Amino acid sequence: MQELLAAEAAAKAGPSYAQVDVDDLLDDPELERLHAERLAAMQREAEKRAAMQRKGHGAGSQGWVWQGAEGRGTPEGMAR
Repeated sequence: MQELLAAEAAAKAGPSYAQVDVDDLLDDPELERLHAERLAAMQREAEKRAAMQRKGHGAGSQGWVWQGAEGRGTPEGMAR
């Protein structure tokens, strides 16, 4: 009963953050899997960008300027 009351009091006191040992995180298989998935996704995106640049669709090389959330741009030097 005392443990239950202590747990309720701790819950009412607000969030408490447990100390995490970094060495434990380095050996965590779930974290390693997430890292590998993210790395693979980043490599796929880099390959897509490289392929687009080889086809002449270079990012930022056309002289277009971003103008906001509308997604419209104008060539550099043109009046808006």
